[in-house]
Amino acid sequence: MLFGAAYNAVLAIQAIWAAHLFAARPSLGIAAVMAANGVGFVVGPLPAGLLAGPLGLGAVLLLGAGIIAGAGLLAPREAIA
Repeated sequence: MLFGAAYNAVLAIQAIWAAHLFAARPSLGIAAVMAANGVGFVVGPLPAGLLAGPLGLGAVLLLGAGIIAGAGLLAPREAIA
């Protein structure tokens, strides 16, 4: 239940951010974010699974957290009103 709540909150934040970033065409921004999520969900598990054997699951999860934290540095810096 907690996963569902967190996942929906993240999707809502992404939709608001995409609509703000692509103010002239908000549907394009939302479609781009959803497409990127879809690609990540399809492509991400394969390398993670391949790395889990030699590195261990904990290391793979930390690597994934680092990638997500790095992506957070790319967030827009202006305030969203």
